[in-house]
Amino acid sequence: MSVFLFTDDPAAYARGDALQLVVPAKLADKQAVLAWYAEALRFPSYFGENWDAFSDCLTDLSWIVEKGVLMAHCDMPLATELADRSIYVDILANAVRRWKDDEGHNFTVSFPKRFSTLLAYNQ
Repeated sequence: MSVFLFTDDPAAYARGDALQLVVPAKLADKQAVLAWYAEALRFPSYFGENWDAFSDCLTDLSWIVEKGVLMAHCDMPLATELADRSIYVDILANAVRRWKDDEGHNFTVSFPKRFSTLLAYNQ
């Protein structure tokens, strides 16, 4: 089973008390991805704007009041930046795995069904 949720209707899987965010379709480069997440998830001011800091923030989220977070993708960010896309997907997968061990919190990442084959290696 994949760590990601593959659905064309992610809202159907959201818990009522979850922070639900839709990742924009046109995040073309690393800086755009990091800036969007920093704003959307209200990363702390010490966020270092790099992949390591992104990973650290996603596996912490102690400042988020909601017990669940749903990151719903309508497309694949970093579509032409394959190396960064791979890093991004790995960080998301690791964050989902990390949060599965926390009984009080839930971190879900969804992608449209059309990406299930592309992301199959994260199972």
